[in-house]
Amino acid sequence: MNFTSFKNELENLKFGKKSDTYLLVGREDFENEKLNSSKLVLTLINKLKIENDFEVLKLHFDQYKICFLKYENFANHAVPKLLEAIHINLATGNIQKLDYNKSNNPAILLEKESILKEKVAKYIQFSDQIKALDLKVSLDEIHYENSWQLLLSTYQLEIDQHKVIVITKENKASLSSTRIKNYECKEEISNFGFSESIICLIENSLISKDLSFFDYGCGLGHDVKGLQILGYDAFGWDPKTKKEGKRKKADIVHLGNVLSDIEDPIARSKALQTAYKYSKSIFIVSCDLASSSGTSQLQAYGDGVITKENNFKKFFEQGELRQYIEDNLGSVEAIAAGPGIFYIFKEKSLHQAILKRSCIRSIDSFQHDFSKIHYSDLIKEYLSLTLKLGRAPVESEFAKIDEVKKEVGSIDQIKRIFKSEIGENMYDKIFDIKRKDLLVYLAVSNFNQRLAKEFIQESIYHDIEAFLEEYETGYQQALSLLYSVADPQVITTLCNQSDIGFKDEKSLYIRMDQHDQLHPVLRIYIGCCERLIGDISKFDLIKVHKESSKLSLMKYTDFYEEMIPKLELRVKINLAYQNIKVFDYSDHKHSQVLYHKVRFFDERWESFEALKKHSDKLTELDITIEDHGPNLTDFQEILKVHGYQDEKEFNSEFLELSN
Repeated sequence: MNFTSFKNELENLKFGKKSDTYLLVGREDFENEKLNSSKLVLTLINKLKIENDFEVLKLHFDQYKICFLKYENFANHAVPKLLEAIHINLATGNIQKLDYNKSNNPAILLEKESILKEKVAKYIQFSDQIKALDLKVSLDEIHYENSWQLLLSTYQLEIDQHKVIVITKENKASLSSTRIKNYECKEEISNFGFSESIICLIENSLISKDLSFFDYGCGLGHDVKGLQILGYDAFGWDPKTKKEGKRKKADIVHLGNVLSDIEDPIARSKALQTAYKYSKSIFIVSCDLASSSGTSQLQAYGDGVITKENNFKKFFEQGELRQYIEDNLGSVEAIAAGPGIFYIFKEKSLHQAILKRSCIRSIDSFQHDFSKIHYSDLIKEYLSLTLKLGRAPVESEFAKIDEVKKEVGSIDQIKRIFKSEIGENMYDKIFDIKRKDLLVYLAVSNFNQRLAKEFIQESIYHDIEAFLEEYETGYQQALSLLYSVADPQVITTLCNQSDIGFKDEKSLYIRMDQHDQLHPVLRIYIGCCERLIGDISKFDLIKVHKESSKLSLMKYTDFYEEMIPKLELRVKINLAYQNIKVFDYSDHKHSQVLYHKVRFFDERWESFEALKKHSDKLTELDITIEDHGPNLTDFQEILKVHGYQDEKEFNSEFLELSN
């Protein structure tokens, strides 16, 4: 039969799940139809010996093509995952077999009852339960596992066979992080595959359900779809893939990796300027960064390069991208959000909120029970808020402050009560943390240009008055610390004196989760580098170069879990010249790895003994920390000489100890 008759038969079929380009049907149902296309399917099954577990057919309207699909336990899984597919192009005779068993984001099948001729009650009941939940996104838009898991997590759902269970928030596992990440569903959000710029918005609480989001140049709309699943007011437009999309002003406008793909410099500038005009509050731009280890081999073309896929690409340096944005938009300050990502805030106070989170630690770990003191509930409430803030609340923070004064006599008196209750030791610790953090915040905020007082949040201003006497006094102290960052001798001395981290002759190494414990000047040093590169919390190790005004950031694959983690990304920042180099190791054939990981942990770490024994074994193999040690390929050859199959076998006995 020809394609026209094939297409006509499909269009007249009374069952199956139809889209604009294809029809999904149950294989057995379709085989039993008295159609020429059914006979064609049976012929293909016999000729190609297609097994019975390929239970679903995808029959195309737009081309002469039939696909056999195999799902994971189709009958018993409410939302089965696609495992394998056989694509047969009848026009060309081409046959393609695809295996999705190891896919990180396989296709899924929702509303599977719609593809069958005979309706199955439990399938229909499951779909009805999902539809009754009033989700913010249509099930027709959910095609992949990560989108489905994000939807379940967002709406607190679990699936038990063909039943939908709503989880209470009390049963949801809490998230923990060195820097508090301001979003739930952390793992699902990461797995979904949001672009890094969207993750930055979510983590910094810059996007909320009452703000509109416009993705200018949205491509296939992956970010938009994910945000819609999370319940955000998101929409997108793209000149190639979504011309019908809305183009209108929004609170947040995203221009993600668009500029890098535009070959014409004039069109590139126009795209930036046009997208910016749509933003009411926040404009976020991301571009591909030049990697010192990945882009130098590509063929130059215009002001960019030709990639291996034969596409134009403009790679920016971090500082170059900042300057490009500011030059093209005029009178704006581009704020680094991450490597290759910049914010433009129309309200400067938003930037201060980000700096506050990166410089000022939470003191929630300090707890005290005020319930047994011989004062009124009002005083107990005031003391609890005092502990939360680390200082006495002011009138704008506690409305009944006059009643507090009336009961105890004065605010100074209640301060004495507070200090007596929590003890001198806790009081001094809180004071020390708050004072140091405020100095770091003021110093980092004033890096490159002075911070106007009116942009400081009211609560921080009250903190400054409580812990640093007054703003001008605190500002001068912070400025003095900021100037000392430029002195290599000061940095060298503080690195050598540090009780935190691992030291060698030239550098101090600290884990990312330790850097808040460093001397304020070293924290300011790191904070100033963060102003240039953006959020550094995704990195695992920080390397402070003692005498060269440089800082290196390293990200590894599973740093905390692996005995010998692989280096994925390294960023070197020259603070003196504000120069940044990015080294991408993700595609390297001979991975650089981290040996003797025990250096960066102490006895309090739960797997310290296992790390130490592992390190001792490496020393026996003559693997030292000098010159980074051998790459992974060479290390595997060394292991084979000593009777090990590979590094996994070598590490396994120590991993068992750590568990």
